[in-house]
Formats: sequence, C-alpha cells, structure tokens
Amino acid sequence: MSNAEDAATAGRIIKLKCSNGFCFEVNEAIAKEFSACKKWSKKVLDDVLTLKSVSQQHLATIIAFCAKQVEFRERAADESEMNGFLEEYKKGLNTDELWGLTKAVHSLGIPFLFNMLKSLIVDRLRGKSAEFILTFLGIGRKVNLDTGVRREILLWMPGTQLVGLSRVSESVRSLIAMPDFVEAHLKCMKQQLSAQKPSHAERVFGRIKNSLTSRFNGEGRSCSLYSIFEDTEVELDEIPECFVKSRIVGSVNGLLCSVGMYTVHIRSPNSGHVFSFRHWDMEFEAKSGEDIPFGFGYDGQRDVYKVLQLCPQASKVIARVFDLKTCTWRVIDGFDYGIKVSNEVGTFVDGCLFFRMDSEKIIVSFNLSTEKFNITHLPNRFNENMEYWTLRPVGESVGLFCYGDGFCVGWLMKPSSAEWVKTFTVKTDVLNCKSTRAVYISDTNRILLHTDHNLVICDTKENRFRCPAPDAPAYDFAVIYLDTLVVLPHTAKIAMKYVSYMHPYSLSFFEASTLLATFYMLCYC
Repeated sequence: MSNAEDAATAGRIIKLKCSNGFCFEVNEAIAKEFSACKKWSKKVLDDVLTLKSVSQQHLATIIAFCAKQVEFRERAADESEMNGFLEEYKKGLNTDELWGLTKAVHSLGIPFLFNMLKSLIVDRLRGKSAEFILTFLGIGRKVNLDTGVRREILLWMPGTQLVGLSRVSESVRSLIAMPDFVEAHLKCMKQQLSAQKPSHAERVFGRIKNSLTSRFNGEGRSCSLYSIFEDTEVELDEIPECFVKSRIVGSVNGLLCSVGMYTVHIRSPNSGHVFSFRHWDMEFEAKSGEDIPFGFGYDGQRDVYKVLQLCPQASKVIARVFDLKTCTWRVIDGFDYGIKVSNEVGTFVDGCLFFRMDSEKIIVSFNLSTEKFNITHLPNRFNENMEYWTLRPVGESVGLFCYGDGFCVGWLMKPSSAEWVKTFTVKTDVLNCKSTRAVYISDTNRILLHTDHNLVICDTKENRFRCPAPDAPAYDFAVIYLDTLVVLPHTAKIAMKYVSYMHPYSLSFFEASTLLATFYMLCYC
C-alpha cells in the first residue's frame, strides 16, 4: 500500500479468529505485525482472518505484545523503556506455556518475538537434564527435526549441550551430523556474539599448571564464557594429551589449533576428533614449535582452513602455508628480515592473520585469500616505553594491549577501517603480578585478564578486580573458542591418515602414490 492508503486504513478494525472460534478485534496496524497477515488486504471477507493453529490464550498474549510494539514505534519510545518492557514480558511468561506460545508465534511469522522466545527457551533449558529437554520440546526417536520450530531452537543451543542431547536422542544425533545444520548452527553462534557480551556461545579453554618445572604438564579445563563472568559452576572437559602438552596458536569457528615439538594438531572440541600433521622442515622443528610463529585461520573465498608458518632465514622470512583441503605445505612469498619476527602466534580477524614484530613497532598482516603480506601501523599515541605489547582477537576487531609497570592499556581496530580506538586504561599494580594479558573485552566495561596463571575480571570504570573462581587451579594459559559443531572437511580426514606424523620429504613412493590416488578418488569419483 501507499502512504495515503495506509493513512486511510489506519483505523480499520480486523477480526482475528482463533482455533476455538473466538474473535479478537484489533487495529490493522497490529494485525500487520504478523507475517501471515501481510499479504492479506481488502479481499478478506468481512475483515475476518481465521488462525486455526493458534489458541485463544496464546493469541491474546501475542496481540498484547504486538500492540505495545506498535505504540513504541508510533511515539518513538527510547531504548531503555522498550528493554524494560521486554524484561517484564519475559518474567510474565510461564515456562509450561512457553513452548506452545513459541509454536504459535512461529506459525504467525513474527520474527522479533520468535527470536526472543527462542532465546528465552534456551536460557530456561540450560542446566536441565537431556531427558527433561527432550520431553519439553517433544522430541522422540521418530520426530523429524529437519524443519520447524524444534530445529530453530536447537540451532540456538551451544554445541556442548547439543552433543549431550545427541547421546540420548537418535533424532538429535542425526540432525547435528548434517552439514547444513552445522553451517546454520555456526551462523547462530556468531549472531550471539554481535553484542560483545559474555555468552554461552563461547567457551574458555585453559591448561592447568601443576608443575614448577614444565609449563606443558597439567590437565585441560573448559567452561562457558558466561559462567566465568556470572560466577556459575565451571565445567570440566576432557582434553586430549596433544593439546595439554602443546601451544595453542589459534581458534577459528570452534576449531582449535596447537603446535607441539614436531607436530601441528587441529581439534574439534565437541566431536573430540584430533587431526595431526608434521611441521614443514626438520631444520625448524629443531627449534621446537614454541620458537616459530604460527597462525591458524580461515579462507572464506575458498572455504578452506589454513595454517601459516613463518621461518626466519638469513635475509628474509620464508612463509609456508598448509591447506587443510589438500593437506599439503606450500612455500609462498615472505618478507624482508629487516623486521625481527616475534614468536607470538598470529591473531586471526576478518580473513587476515596479524603478527607482532619485535624490532620495529609495526604489525605484519597476512591475507589468507590473496596470500599476500601487508604492514599495519600502530596507534599514533602508542607508548614506546611500554614493557610489552601483544595482539588478541576481540570479536571482529584486532585488540592491541600494552603492559607497563602496574598498568594495562587497550586499543581496538577493525581491519576494514585500519583505525585504532583506545578502549581502556587500568591500573594493575594492586594485583601484585609479573604479567597481565587481556583475554576478552565486554561492552559492559568488563575485561577478562590472565595474570600470573590466574583469570581475573576487571571493571574498567571503577578499576576493581575479582577472581571468578577463587578455588580454581592456576591456568598456564587461556584461549576463547566458539562452542560449535564444526569439523574438518572430509578430504582432510582421509588425507591426514597418510600425512600424520610423516615428514613431507619422507614419504615413500608407495605412500605418495596412495595419497595421490586418494585425492583423485575424492575429487573425480
């Protein structure tokens, strides 16, 4: 309709008939909140629309919500008032009726309300037993979960919780094995990160230090980022030995990459699968994986994960890329060694890996799609007297954190703009620690710090600190990863059976022929 037609019909009353025949009289502006009503116009007989799949109780609740939203829009209400209404609306919803209301909203097509109810269901099911969740959602052995509201709710659940459900439900187990569901679930987990608030979609993985002689001895532990900030119980997670005794060099889409003395490991935490392959060259392996800069990232244009290894030579830095689709190392153009490369791991943000340079106050970035290096300059107000500075991924930005004697300063930069924005300055002298590194920044003025093997939350406004789990063991390191169901491509799984624990030049003629034959069958058969 045109604006004139909208104005002419603004006072038009529409009758909405629910499943038991009861009619609600509402203004047309409210009825148009339903996607099911958007295409209907003057052709509706006597201005009555029948909604057979919606009960009287649910329709009354939905109409009240839509009427309030129309009111807010007409008088341009401020955000705080709208958020207050949403919180009160959520509190008034009975958990027993929540599932039925969500199905009704889904059938009517009200995206905003459906997303809110879907998120509310997931929150209320968190911590419940698998049997309770399956009963609540009405999921049995023969229920089709490919489409419908159940699938939408499962997509919003963290991967760890879905794996728990799959152990007792054949339907869920079949669903989470589907590539299209895994891809859609990854997108949903990323959507929950858009607000930069601690969520259950991210987990913190840490290695616990239990030896004074070796920093690689200990067990692994993981818990949701939300539980760290909200003081909920920390969950234990069984971590493969290769991850406990190696250095984490990156996390992308929920996959963790670590480097040991001779081997690189890629792990899918929820599937438990670990794929391993050798470093490029024995000459550099002799220095161990700790002394060589590595990076792990994702090339979105080719849909392939890549591992980058920087190897300093006499006059320049040689770069080598491992492609997880072809499972091969390739040498690419590096850069002059007039810049001393630090052994710090690469920071992956927006398709690029960022590396800190030791001898010069610059950052070298590597585009995983073009496989070209570029130089990124530090902030103009960067203090060269800082004792140490490091890079960390912070959402869709590169985080630069500088540490001095008793203080920590942070900047953020979006690769698309290449402009640094100073975000916080905190005094850390009260912590009485030798090292302080930022792990996570929330838009609620809270940052998660890793200090002398402990995790500490800092309120940047009041410069206050607290330990989220006082009785927890000391952490040797901490890294954040998405709680997804992503696994490596099928080609990588098969090829790595031949490549794992083999030096690139040590393959026999028979092994090399077998590997080539495998690739041929995967690509052409």
